[in-house]
Amino acid sequence: IWLLRVSERVPPTVLLSGFDVSLAQAPSERWLPPNVSMHQWDIFKPPPAEHVGTFDIVHIRHVQLVIKDNDAAPVVKNLRALLKPGGYLQWDEVNPPAKYLEKVNKTLPTPALENLFMKFTVPKKDQITKDWKDTLVMTLNEHGFKNSTLSTYKPSLSSLKFWHDMYMTAFEEFIGKIMGGLDKPEVIQLLEGAQGEARSGAAIVFPMCIWVARAR
Repeated sequence: IWLLRVSERVPPTVLLSGFDVSLAQAPSERWLPPNVSMHQWDIFKPPPAEHVGTFDIVHIRHVQLVIKDNDAAPVVKNLRALLKPGGYLQWDEVNPPAKYLEKVNKTLPTPALENLFMKFTVPKKDQITKDWKDTLVMTLNEHGFKNSTLSTYKPSLSSLKFWHDMYMTAFEEFIGKIMGGLDKPEVIQLLEGAQGEARSGAAIVFPMCIWVARAR
């Protein structure tokens, strides 16, 4: 989706390439804009030779759940291999520990959403002492990048419902596993309550972290 949105905002002479470990969810090649191509690639392996050192900008997002052994260095090295010297990397991830509940009115009751919120809060005793995202700026600078920066931002109020609905899809999957199935009465009650509270003007919000680095 991100790549296709970019294709609408750049001249048709700008070539855009998308990569994923599987193209099962990618559009048919016949439906893609002429300047967009899709390629299968595992980010834990070196990129294909024809793509090494060919890109001015590399954008990556939402891979935190697949980073292995709490170490982003192998991925950073492979992403650096895609870039020309002086090219830029932009890396986006949501920040689960910083999640919060936004309401149109602070007095709005939200027991179901607060219940969901707590179910997706890792107890302090089980939290990783140092997450790979905490040191990503340093990791980037140590593996072929310079001038690495981290910025954070919160979604606009007008987009909160969209983001909340997307997160709820993931919540439903996990809640079904945690509570023994989506058909259980308590699960149905919890999810219906959360949906009702969202319609009244409440949303679970995950701030976004964005790293930008320049290839040496």
